[in-house]
Amino acid sequence: MTYMVKTYVVCGAKTRGGTTCARRPSLGRNRCKLHGGASPRGNHHWNWQGKGQSREMRRREAAGLKRVRDLVKTAKAIGLIR
Repeated sequence: MTYMVKTYVVCGAKTRGGTTCARRPSLGRNRCKLHGGASPRGNHHWNWQGKGQSREMRRREAAGLKRVRDLVKTAKAIGLIR
């Protein structure tokens, strides 16, 4: 009689106890979310050092510019600036 053994990929990170983590890794990653599998990579990371800027930095800059435009609009409306 032959038995089918189900195997699955495990995180494999070394724990404090010296054993390996037996959790399943995050989708498309090699580590579980507790060991860095959920951290942003590439141009999604805020400190991305490639060409241009990261998506997160562009989003933050756009939000900051929108706030400045709104403040200027409000200041013009109440007569603080022309």
